[in-house]
Amino acid sequence: TYVLRITANKSGSYVTHVVVGGVNVEEAQTEAPTRAPTEAPTLTHDPFSMKFTLLSPGGNYNVGYMIDMSVELSGDLSDADEIQYLTRKDDREWDVQKIQSLTGSSAYEYSWIPPESGTYVLRIT
Repeated sequence: TYVLRITANKSGSYVTHVVVGGVNVEEAQTEAPTRAPTEAPTLTHDPFSMKFTLLSPGGNYNVGYMIDMSVELSGDLSDADEIQYLTRKDDREWDVQKIQSLTGSSAYEYSWIPPESGTYVLRIT
């Protein structure tokens, strides 16, 4: 079980995606504090969202096999500037495999090859 804490800088809905064991997806959603009734209403945008495009639940991969960690983005991307692809084996620390700058596209590609056998957690932030 993962506990995810998000501190929002502005009102709105925020969605994060975590892939556990390289294949199981847990989604955590939090609502930012709502504005006080005296504030003027503001335009709302679809919340920023990202998801893996090809990882499937329950998948098993062989050592040396390339795992597609490609990502699809949607919603308000105005405050996003990069994607981080992270991996973790067992209970070790997270390893940043790649940082990719956003270019305005809604799809980004990255493939990762696990260096050894084991259970891995894959994550995008």
